[in-house]
Formats: sequence, structure tokens, C-alpha cells
Amino acid sequence: MRMGTEQVARNIVARGVVLLMTVVVGWLALVPADQPFGELLLSWNDKWQHVLTMLLLTLGYRLYWNVPARWVVAGIVFYSGGIELLQRFVPNRQAGFGDLLADMAGMVVALVLCFFVDSRRWVRGRR
Repeated sequence: MRMGTEQVARNIVARGVVLLMTVVVGWLALVPADQPFGELLLSWNDKWQHVLTMLLLTLGYRLYWNVPARWVVAGIVFYSGGIELLQRFVPNRQAGFGDLLADMAGMVVALVLCFFVDSRRWVRGRR
């Protein structure tokens, strides 16, 4: 199945958004908590931020970049672990195993959603 020009353009934009989100999330995760963005980020439940962020990143890389699930898992684990490790050296930030678990929960939910999206595509293609 060939993609039209409009769909290719949408894919390029979506991929750019996913990359931008990756950079912005990494930057925001390492902003000291006493900075304006840091206070804003800590104003609502931290664990839900982790779940939602990794859910969206996983969906983005899996659906728009077509990265195999095993590489998405490796990338998200490395990315999340790296952020948690680096937060140990940022003033007024704390690294936490609970944050890493919340990241993994978001990733797992996204991969389950992707499984259903992929299986629907496969069934639709076989008709």
C-alpha cells in the first residue's frame, strides 16, 4: 500500500513532534525544581506525569517511527533510567525507583495499545 503525499507529510510532522517531545521531556526532567518550569511540573501528581509521558513517547516511536517493540522497550528503559540517574545530580530533584516503575507502566500500557492497533491493521489487511 502506497502512501499519498499528504500522508507522508503528516508522518514527517508526527515524527518531528515525537523527537521534539523526547528532547523537551528530557530537558524538563532535568530542570531544577526551584526554577519556574520545575515548580509547574511538580504541581500535579508526579507518577501520572511519568506514566503519561512514557505512554506518549512509546506510542510515538512505535506507531510513527515503526520501531520494533523490543527496541522501544530498550530505548525507553535506557532513556528513563538515564533521566533518573542524572536527576541525582540536579539541585532540588530526586531520583526514584517509583518514577522508573511509573515510566515502565506507561510503556507497557502503550505497547498493549499498539498490539491491538497492529492486530486490527493485520485483520483489516487480510480481508
